[in-house]
Amino acid sequence: MRIIAGTLRNRKIASPQGKDGIRPTSEKIREAIFNMLYSKLDISEKVFADICCGTGAMGIEALSRGAKFCTFVDADTKNVSHNIKNLNITENLKILKAPAQKISITNLADVIFLDPPYFKDIAEAILKNHKAIGKQGSMWIVEVEKQRELEINLEHFKITDDRRYGKSRIYTLEQLV
Repeated sequence: MRIIAGTLRNRKIASPQGKDGIRPTSEKIREAIFNMLYSKLDISEKVFADICCGTGAMGIEALSRGAKFCTFVDADTKNVSHNIKNLNITENLKILKAPAQKISITNLADVIFLDPPYFKDIAEAILKNHKAIGKQGSMWIVEVEKQRELEINLEHFKITDDRRYGKSRIYTLEQLV
């Protein structure tokens, strides 16, 4: 796997295949997500959060493209830590080792990537904790299994996009409160 664009373009990221439930977002889907982001906002100087980050590919891509800061969150941070170390990224990031459903981020994010393990109903629990992760107006990109109908509290979020790519479904949400 490689970084698609920015200062780290074409640098490789380690991705353990079929191990520990890690299912990194493919280059094709990452490119589609960043194209969609660019159509809605300028990501430079934005604060990102990569929740259930696994390898950290989405957050590393955001930093490569000019994000101001990224918080990486996962119950097991060895893969993201390995990639950050290998890429020699030392600034503008924080790694939190914790269950994503219970986190609280001090630097609330403008853009949140949420890619929980498939078939485990974790996304809804994390979305309920939205005020500890994002702020009003934050954009959430939630990747779930293709057939999944994400249960979204429409008092807290507005659905701005819903697309399917291969085995994945990508919801884009705007945080209302």
